[in-house]
Amino acid sequence: MERQARFVVGAVVLLVLVLGPLVHPAYELLSPGIAGRLSLSALTKTCGMVLVLGNLPRNRPGAPDLGAALAALRSR
Repeated sequence: MERQARFVVGAVVLLVLVLGPLVHPAYELLSPGIAGRLSLSALTKTCGMVLVLGNLPRNRPGAPDLGAALAALRSR
């Protein structure tokens, strides 16, 4: 999950750096905001992006299959 969050943040920063010179210089003001949020995230040991990414279907755990778990334990 942490790797996904770092990937998204890196992609957003790169997008901001590309959009700034090409579209409008105001986009470059997003980079300090992203850096500030990352610093706050490190200080508080919380990450809102991880909470958002955790709600994506790929990151949700499936319903546990008790039969498969018992079969795996019996085969040991």
